[in-house]
Amino acid sequence: MNSRIDIEKQENIKVPDVIDHTVPIIFHRPKQPIQVRSPPSAILLISGAGGRVTGPTSLYTTLAEKITQNFGCYAVRMDFRMPVMMDLCVHDVTATINWLENNYGIKDNILIGWSFCGAVVIRAAVNEKRVLGLVTIASQTAGALKEVSRLTQPILFIHGTKDTTLNSYCSECLYAHATVPEDRKELLLLQGDDHCLSNGVLFGDIESKIIDFCLKGLNISKKQEDGKVGKVGKDGKEQQKDDVKK
Repeated sequence: MNSRIDIEKQENIKVPDVIDHTVPIIFHRPKQPIQVRSPPSAILLISGAGGRVTGPTSLYTTLAEKITQNFGCYAVRMDFRMPVMMDLCVHDVTATINWLENNYGIKDNILIGWSFCGAVVIRAAVNEKRVLGLVTIASQTAGALKEVSRLTQPILFIHGTKDTTLNSYCSECLYAHATVPEDRKELLLLQGDDHCLSNGVLFGDIESKIIDFCLKGLNISKKQEDGKVGKVGKDGKEQQKDDVKK
């Protein structure tokens, strides 16, 4: 049996609107059921305007694997029915969140959006209680400046200063418009990096930063022991999965 088929599967999600198409996703799950965090949670990695599911410099592929296999979360690499159609793309994200809840009981999600989809995840997160945090990578401002001020979740803005597709000023502007407290928003400008974050991804810096942000947002400890997923208690101390159930 191919173990990768067990943990990585293509799905098509029906969206209940006037466009008769389905959303293509790659669904990742922990290899062993005992590793699944309780309550279950998911990271949604959302493509740019050009579609596809690998993300900048294939970042989404490695993030999905590490998050599922090391920390017991589910991960979704999702495409769109009609890329660059903002409202339809937001519907696609909401439909995916609904699918995760209906099929796996997942109500805790982190959204990650690159380029055009930085604006998509911002719009999708407004008034969405099932989104606990979001990350934008080299985001545009179009369609997002007004909405970012309505967010209540923690948000991490990442942008390369040598981005010739969308200037890093876009993320600076989004950060300035975000009204959440200073300790719930962060702007990370990568000196000399491009739209695909080639330098940061190749050296692993961005990957680690995003994983840390996701784990904090989902209240999961980064430390593991004997395959058990740690969780942070109300007192700030780490608990093991067996302890959480007591």
